[in-house]
Amino acid sequence: MQHRQLIDTPTRVTQLSATLLDVILSTVYERRTKAGVIECGLSDHHSVFIIMSHENIKAKTVHVRDYKHFNEIKFMFDLRCAMFEQNRRQDTLDKSCGNFKESFMAISNKHGPIKSHTVRVNPWVNRDIINMMYE
Repeated sequence: MQHRQLIDTPTRVTQLSATLLDVILSTVYERRTKAGVIECGLSDHHSVFIIMSHENIKAKTVHVRDYKHFNEIKFMFDLRCAMFEQNRRQDTLDKSCGNFKESFMAISNKHGPIKSHTVRVNPWVNRDIINMMYE
């Protein structure tokens, strides 16, 4: 990654010197609308700031199974009943596989229904930052 320093004004100013101590590094510097130093007058050390533009990022909808009320015993019982019923039929292998999949999905939906969740994407946090957070 190539970082660029966005602050180019001294952040500590005394009568004898002016030094750039604080930095803001960014890899998405094309989104920067304004960056600078705020002279607050309370000390010789000034604050830095950045204002960045962002694209309107649409929230993503993900579908996951909800196992909150999952009961393994009831699930296995329903699965065994479906298998017993399927074994009674004398279908071709293709029909048996299709029937099993249909039965299994119906039982799975009953015991672990699919729920939809909206996930918001944070454009400032990329995969590298997430990996560093877990190191």
